Amino acid sequence: MNESEIVKYFNIVLLSEKDDKFFNIYECLVPKHLKYETKDEKEYFNELSEKIADFLKSRKYFN
Repeated sequence: MNESEIVKYFNIVLLSEKDDKFFNIYECLVPKHLKYETKDEKEYFNELSEKIADFLKSRKYFN
């Protein structure tokens, strides 16, 4: 998974309708943008979710 893919999904999360004080990456991405049915899809989402969280922290979007 490359950084442009992480940024793509981060932008979706950032622009989704959510409470900015608390939100769930799963609710922002599944089911509108990603499937979460097969083992591979779940593994992909879990890795993506972790990388998005790391991206947010490293860029100091959130503490």
